[in-house]
Amino acid sequence: GVQTCALPIFGASVVATRFIANDIDPLILAFLRYLIASLCLAPALVPVRASFCRADLVRIAPLGVIFFGLFPWFFSAGLQYIPASRGALWLATMPALTFAIAFALRMETASQHKIIGLLCASVGAAVAIGPGGAGARTADAWMGDLLLLLTAACGAIYFVFSRPVLTRVPALVMTALSMMAGALFLGVVALASNRVAAPALSFAGWLAVLFLGTFGAAIGFSLWIWALKYSTPTRTAVFLALNPVAATLLGALVLGEHPPTAFYIAFVLVVLGIVFVNARPDAPARLEEKA
Repeated sequence: GVQTCALPIFGASVVATRFIANDIDPLILAFLRYLIASLCLAPALVPVRASFCRADLVRIAPLGVIFFGLFPWFFSAGLQYIPASRGALWLATMPALTFAIAFALRMETASQHKIIGLLCASVGAAVAIGPGGAGARTADAWMGDLLLLLTAACGAIYFVFSRPVLTRVPALVMTALSMMAGALFLGVVALASNRVAAPALSFAGWLAVLFLGTFGAAIGFSLWIWALKYSTPTRTAVFLALNPVAATLLGALVLGEHPPTAFYIAFVLVVLGIVFVNARPDAPARLEEKA
């Protein structure tokens, strides 16, 4: 339920990012987004007592750099080369990557329903991003595809390795600290590369940045990480495969991007994948997780 509520926000975030991708440095966009989000969530840290150990902070910081530093940087950069709908479909590979890592680390067990579901979702993404899929290929499209694949990998790593920490740390605190670590990393990189400059955005562009920082980051990811606290990495991540729905509808309305028939075939496969991953047989084998 919580994941479904967050999906329109993430779909709109894809479109908002694409809307300003060519007018702002991807690094600066990522920094501004999570700086705004960090400021929004900072009050959540005020009443928090020392309910978790220093070791948890050591784990949260690098995870924050990966998910709220590298993830948005790669994401914004990739959308300079490919359409919003194509980018969202690359993110649909995140559930398969999440399960692969969790299974390799024995944090989740395999089941027939889950394997079928992940295959459907992965094939759907492949159909959409292949020839005739979401957006025509250009000479530089491979760069966008590579950056979005790296983006999905960053998300999968965060989903898997943050789950044990969430057994001890409140979800809102985890979100706030992760975002602060990511924003700090992006700020340091921007300063080191001498890329700190106020972007020349229109009023609508600044509204898009504000949306990305508030709804697209502070609210959206707080909901998502809260859901992760009470579910498994794969079951939480698989709902991201629905991102193309909101991204495509909004992309068509706002950006004029009209995906071909292959996209809708892919969407059906992705939905089937979500249904299978979340299916509960009569005698389901509950997934095991390392705390």
